[in-house]
Amino acid sequence: MDDTQSISNLIRALFSNTVQVAVSQELGDVDMLYDEERKLISHAGQKRQGEFAAGRLCAMNALEGLGINGSPILMDAKGAPIWPDGVIGSISHAKGCCAAVVALKEGENSLGLDIEELERVKEDIWNYTFLPEEIDWLRLQSDESSKWASVLFGAKEAFYKAQYPLTQSWLGFKDVVIEVDQEEGTFSVRLLLDFGAWSQDEVFSGKYAFFDDYVAAGINLTQGFR
Repeated sequence: MDDTQSISNLIRALFSNTVQVAVSQELGDVDMLYDEERKLISHAGQKRQGEFAAGRLCAMNALEGLGINGSPILMDAKGAPIWPDGVIGSISHAKGCCAAVVALKEGENSLGLDIEELERVKEDIWNYTFLPEEIDWLRLQSDESSKWASVLFGAKEAFYKAQYPLTQSWLGFKDVVIEVDQEEGTFSVRLLLDFGAWSQDEVFSGKYAFFDDYVAAGINLTQGFR
């Protein structure tokens, strides 16, 4: 699936048809960024600048789908994108693929998107990123354990990205437990602590999909509701 439009359609299906998506499979041209955006990464190496530019250019293209133009996307103190007023969004980079999703804000909601390479989450980091029950489930996947480790990791990352604009706080990898429905292409995220307006054991649902050598995970959160 090397057609960026096909990948965009696949990612859009993780959310709803009101979400605008843009995808790039190349490093971005830093010269196409706003001056304010270029200053954010002026100290970074060439590869990092290209990845950042790809993400911001994807975001600009997605925003155009909402009729929003001429707005640089800066970063807060923790590096999260600052979206235009009335907009929610998420950006994700993986080697050889970058995507952004945006939508108009409805109440207190937020989007989270993560794209992972299927072989990136090696077993030697599982103890740092996954809970014992998650590792037990991965071991049951036999030869496909690395593939499903990327799904778990992507689901956690998507949830963390979505919750941050609502809570302004970071969660640890082991503060949530992920369960995957392989038949439905969905995942659930269960909180293991009280957090923000949410209570321990609250559960949230997201979707994932495979394409090429990647998995994309997406989730839309609403503060105080499942």
